[in-house]
Amino acid sequence: MIADKYIYAKLTANAGVSALIATRVYPIVIPQNAAFPAIAYSAIYTPGDHNKTQAATKDNCEFTIRSWAATYDAAAALDKAVRAALDYVDDGGEGETAGGVTVEVCEWLSSKDGMEEGASDANGSNYFFRESAYFIRERL
Repeated sequence: MIADKYIYAKLTANAGVSALIATRVYPIVIPQNAAFPAIAYSAIYTPGDHNKTQAATKDNCEFTIRSWAATYDAAAALDKAVRAALDYVDDGGEGETAGGVTVEVCEWLSSKDGMEEGASDANGSNYFFRESAYFIRERL
């Protein structure tokens, strides 16, 4: 259950993402008074090996990444940069390592748009987000 280290390393090292948010990539929730745009991520882990007669060698992870910004277009642009940074690691190869974590598969699953009422910038405008789901299989 270490795919979060991979996600953080990939996003903060990617020129397209870091040009938009620097290193404002946070687990679960964006801290109060943090600058926007920013990213929050969370994960659901499941066993990658369902054989209960030996120690697991991999985990599956469904990651949710919320790209937050003051405008709809800025949230969409940030999500596009995130997708370019993460999608697509192929199961047929050796995988890819970032943040000390080797990932065999990383693929985009879906996205949805939203707006958070009550969470606003200094001018009182609501923040927009694009929430994207990714599937990751990591080696332990």
